[in-house]
Amino acid sequence: MHRSCLLILGLCSFQRLFSVYPPQRLANFAGATGRGPATAPRIADHHHCRARAQILLHRLQGQEAAVARASQRLDDARAALAETQSSRTKLTSDIKQHEDFVSHTENPPADGNRSRFDSPA
Repeated sequence: MHRSCLLILGLCSFQRLFSVYPPQRLANFAGATGRGPATAPRIADHHHCRARAQILLHRLQGQEAAVARASQRLDDARAALAETQSSRTKLTSDIKQHEDFVSHTENPPADGNRSRFDSPA
């Protein structure tokens, strides 16, 4: 809410700072130059178009900032995912090695090789 109020106030002040012909002077301009009412609407249209362009540029800058933040969050999430997948792969490999070790110690392979300390039963 506060951001939108500040945005509107900022645009109004920005528009006043850079406006060539404020609306109060348009009537004076048309009467003083003798060019009639045809010149004043063109200046008013120019003023309106410039103000609208400034508003659109400001919106575009806000959207670009939002896209940059979203891209940064996406890159961070991808990095975290890659790290998690690497950790998972390593953990799976470690578990497999431990299972193999436990299965070989509980049930030694029956390959017929006996050591000299085994009894000939």
